[in-house]
Amino acid sequence: MKYISFCALFLFFSVKSYSFYESQSSLPLDLIMEDIDNQQALDKENTIKTLYHKLEEGNHTASYILAFIYYTGSYGVEVDIDKAISLLSLPVEKGNLDAKHLLGTILITHEEINNARKGVSLLEESFKGGVIDSSINLYHAYKKGKYKNVDFLSSSLRVASDQGDYMATVFWGHVMLDISIVEENHKLINDAVFYLKEKFKSGKYTKEVKRDIYYLFVGIYGYPDSPLYDEFLRDFYMKRAAENGHPFAEEFVKKFLN
Repeated sequence: MKYISFCALFLFFSVKSYSFYESQSSLPLDLIMEDIDNQQALDKENTIKTLYHKLEEGNHTASYILAFIYYTGSYGVEVDIDKAISLLSLPVEKGNLDAKHLLGTILITHEEINNARKGVSLLEESFKGGVIDSSINLYHAYKKGKYKNVDFLSSSLRVASDQGDYMATVFWGHVMLDISIVEENHKLINDAVFYLKEKFKSGKYTKEVKRDIYYLFVGIYGYPDSPLYDEFLRDFYMKRAAENGHPFAEEFVKKFLN
């Protein structure tokens, strides 16, 4: 515990030292990125000044960080989606995978920006380059009807699931259910259930993840068109989902299964 406290204090004072000496016009970009994800303790004016100075030098990483700041409102900066999009053009052009992920996310999530096709293309590229979170955002695009490539979606979610992303596990299960219903494929969904149950046994899931997986099983066994439709198993998993705090399952159990 003493060691951890010392490290925390060291990081605190090392970050603060940059705020005290604003005459040092350049902050390390990796320090800024770490600070955004953690304390946001750096001096706002000096941070933005550093990033714009680096941008003038053609630094595409600085352009990405600025875009992220304007997208998220970090350091109390007013959110400006248009400015974020504009700043992302350089790093995307330079092949920055994080920039592709962020721009793809913006293009599929903001209804006023009508460029979902480009957005999903960027998310596919960033996933192929190693940004696993892009698979999650492709799923959200799929649920909004903006993404139709279920083969790429299912394979990317499976990769993310195998790497320990439990939300990807849940989303992958939903996609497998959708495909099995369309194709009336009993084997596909049966194999998916086996995979999900093995993951469930081996994983250290939070209560929130457990409730989502249990509720996924409610759909697998409860949708009338599901190849594995089974009322007994549907109700069994509905109760498990309710026990783990799923709000709809709690209401359903209270009304119909007590």
